[in-house]
Amino acid sequence: MPHKITLTGTPISIESHKKYFCIFMEEGGSAAAPKGLPVSSKITYRVFVNQKQLNKAGLTSENIVEKKLLVQGEPVLGAISSKFKSEIGVVCFQLQVLEVKEKEKKEKTDIQSQQLTQPDKPASHTISNNQPKKINLQPVKGTSGFISAESIQIPESWDKTGITEEQLEAVKSFIEQNRTFEFPLSINKKTTEMLVEKEYIWIVAAKDLLVNKVPIKWIVIPESRLPEGTDKVMLIEDILVPDSFLAARPGEQKLEKIQSYYQENGRLDAPITINQENTLVDGYSRFYFLKQKKEFKIPVRIK
Repeated sequence: MPHKITLTGTPISIESHKKYFCIFMEEGGSAAAPKGLPVSSKITYRVFVNQKQLNKAGLTSENIVEKKLLVQGEPVLGAISSKFKSEIGVVCFQLQVLEVKEKEKKEKTDIQSQQLTQPDKPASHTISNNQPKKINLQPVKGTSGFISAESIQIPESWDKTGITEEQLEAVKSFIEQNRTFEFPLSINKKTTEMLVEKEYIWIVAAKDLLVNKVPIKWIVIPESRLPEGTDKVMLIEDILVPDSFLAARPGEQKLEKIQSYYQENGRLDAPITINQENTLVDGYSRFYFLKQKKEFKIPVRIK
């Protein structure tokens, strides 16, 4: 008989992939296991669903983290990532939104009624329903998932005071009119740190507008396969290339040599060299090669 698994609970996040979505659900075991047996640990499940299943259940990337779900499916191994520890994959066969129990609804209604009818309470305690509501955004092309703006790490070296009032208002206007970002924010998957400084203004705007969660694109930056002499990894778009380099295309023989080494080793043979202002000093052929491959990052040595 096929092995089956049933999960209930509220998702902690969702990731978008080309042909499917991944819903992350976390469940813990009973605190009192049978005598002599180990206590079950908290486990994060990666639930694989498709767009049709989400549509049928009336779920979107924004409202799913607010719903209580019932998932029925089959466990799967070998098709999951290591984003969470103790992760188990589940292929979803049935997805259902659970209704809030009548008892829970009644308790919530009673609490609200008490707040509105108590005469001795100051007025500020009876207007909780008028608190500003958080904005839910729609996914934009290239979105991997949604996370809160507060959970994103901002590099300390970034200039956080260079944003003008006009620039900020323009971004806020775009968000309010389109209910999304112009692009997903590039976030280091390992550290949740922002990678592109010019995107910082979108975080500021999102916090001002009380945006619930922001669209992001996870970027994996491997540190284990860097060429010797690398000081750090940078975004290619942050490297300033002098006109003297741009005027001439690298020779074919040189590019073939770089490509051959890259194919055999999965990395460059050496980092490019930049100065303190992020201007390219040496290694334009390697820069050109990765640029043509549409790579996102490049190892650098600082002169």
